[in-house]
Amino acid sequence: MIASVDIPGRWRSFFESDSLTTRISNLAIQWPEHRHLQVMHNELHTFHPEFAQSLIESPADNIKQGTRVLHEFISERFGKSIKPFLRILSLPHDRLRLVKELRSEDVFSMVAVEAIVSRISAVRPMTYVGRFRCRSCGKITLVDQEDENVLISPMECVGTIEAAGCGLPRSKTEWTLVTRTEELVDTQFIELQEMPENVDSGAQPERISALAEQDMAGRLKPGDRLIANGYLYTRQQGTPSRPSPVLEMRLSLQSIEMQNRVYDEVGINEDDIENIKEITARPDLLDFVARSIAPSIEGYQHIKRSLALQLFGGVARRHQDGRRMRGDIHILMLGDPGTGKSQLIDYMADLSPRGVKASGQSASKAGLTATAVKDELSGGRWTLEAGALVLADLGLAAIDELDKMNSEDRSAMHEGLEQQRIHVNKAGINAQLNCRAPVVAAANPNDSKFRLDKAFSAQTSLEASLISRFDVIWTMLDKPDKTHDSEVVSRILKNRRGARPEELKQGQRSISVHVESGVTMNIDGDEEVLSPHFMRKYVAHARLNCTPSLDDQASDIIRDFYIGTRDPRERENVDDGYARIAITPRGAEAAIRLTEASARLHLREVATAEDAKTAIMIMEHWRSEMMHGYFDEVELSTGKSVSQRKNQDIIIDVIRRLSDGKGIHEDTIVGECDREGMSETKVKEILWKLSEAGVLYNPRHGIYELG
Repeated sequence: MIASVDIPGRWRSFFESDSLTTRISNLAIQWPEHRHLQVMHNELHTFHPEFAQSLIESPADNIKQGTRVLHEFISERFGKSIKPFLRILSLPHDRLRLVKELRSEDVFSMVAVEAIVSRISAVRPMTYVGRFRCRSCGKITLVDQEDENVLISPMECVGTIEAAGCGLPRSKTEWTLVTRTEELVDTQFIELQEMPENVDSGAQPERISALAEQDMAGRLKPGDRLIANGYLYTRQQGTPSRPSPVLEMRLSLQSIEMQNRVYDEVGINEDDIENIKEITARPDLLDFVARSIAPSIEGYQHIKRSLALQLFGGVARRHQDGRRMRGDIHILMLGDPGTGKSQLIDYMADLSPRGVKASGQSASKAGLTATAVKDELSGGRWTLEAGALVLADLGLAAIDELDKMNSEDRSAMHEGLEQQRIHVNKAGINAQLNCRAPVVAAANPNDSKFRLDKAFSAQTSLEASLISRFDVIWTMLDKPDKTHDSEVVSRILKNRRGARPEELKQGQRSISVHVESGVTMNIDGDEEVLSPHFMRKYVAHARLNCTPSLDDQASDIIRDFYIGTRDPRERENVDDGYARIAITPRGAEAAIRLTEASARLHLREVATAEDAKTAIMIMEHWRSEMMHGYFDEVELSTGKSVSQRKNQDIIIDVIRRLSDGKGIHEDTIVGECDREGMSETKVKEILWKLSEAGVLYNPRHGIYELG
């Protein structure tokens, strides 16, 4: 262990090396655009191993003295009076910790914490030295401020070396805090949370508060993934009158290493890449990958194909005018209870390298998106806290029981689904957070059972504006079918008989699960599928290294599909010009994303006609299952069928023709609409809906005019 008196000399010798002197010279030239000197820990280890170890064991004193020596070195060597900060990066691997792994032996030593930012406070100035003026004599007394939450005032007026104080105790005088700009330091409180993929099943993510100072303050936002380098310290819990012996650990942030490069945590080696290339050579690749999604669930191969493409996703692009076009595919599963929706949701969240799970029964608007909250840690100030969509950035968000959320909370998802960003405007905080993640969601119909004789829009409480933002929407019906039922129950029996039993250990259930870590695994001893471990690597590799574009043939196929589907002459049931709109531009964009995803699945840089045909097959399948041969995308996006839109237009036309500026009576409207075959009940129902929507104005009872 190096003595404290030897530390300044070690730092000076280190800074005088040729490589460091050059970097310090560049820093002096680039000041104040660059305000810190980055030093890799392995550089210190190469220079002096014992000195590098002393930094790990006593970081606060080492960094403080190193910073002071750096200031003196710049002043002497380059003649500049600047005060850059010393930042230590790339700590040894044995210092890397998850938040849940931090223990008492780590306190006061330097650690690297792998985490995600879940909450940030506003940046505020703080002073490390309190200058207090005595009201009795006017002299200044200096007090070191060691606690960021408590201002420590002098016990007595002792003054300074230059001017002694009057000696009065705290009880007999009053103090005024005097601040100087050069003594203020920017600070920000940051809450670091366990990364979702590292949270144990059934456990809640661990959190730790970090204090960012100087140029570290204001750099992070909720959803950022990072390795936070710093040293742990403690703060007392409880109140001043009732302190607790249990201490809270906090992290003094010294440097950060951003981890937002997608899927770095997966760890793909050369052998993995060779195995991926071998898998992609299979002629039945899409079906093989689809079977590997929730293999314990029988059937739903068409749904699993779309989920497989969702994992790989399309390519996000930036238009020349700056507009971003998302590549992620959103999938909604609407179905009867007991059809396996929740299990598929759970598996997708576990399968994605960065999956985040949420449930509509327990999630709010703030829990899904982001919000500003008051934080006691930062003195009751407003802080920005990330929700599930933001935490899933560059991963996947799985939302179960979407119909159980109230409509106001669901409406907050609109921006996150389409623009893939969340705006927060509250309590003076105006922020934009990324949520670039595909969403897979599940919901039940209103009566917990889909009826084929009722319109789709009348059977769900989900808003039409929300439904229209999903690229693929599956309806999962629980219909008796002897062959299918036999396959399902056989699969259930095999699952139960072949699964490992949980063991009771000391009165508690063991929740450890054996997961295959090879390339493939066998289900029930006869079906080979990809292991979840390898699937994560496969998806990460494809997303990182493959950005396919459509070739001419694929573009022509999608163009012909869009035009042919949209042309009313290609369909029946064209009613007085009120044709069903079978596809809108959003549908064309969904087909393009699915085509790109199919190419990514095969690791192709060009999306071919085969990929386009796969995408159109999925599009036609889910649209056919939802509304059979009468698919109407306008009904999907507005919640109004062709007949409803026609009847509304008839009523509005009647009011426009007969109104004399004073409105028209309800009975007159009913009489006119009766000639069009509309019942009195139907007319009154539409009048009420149009009034609620603000289309009609109801100045007096029974009188209507256009709004």
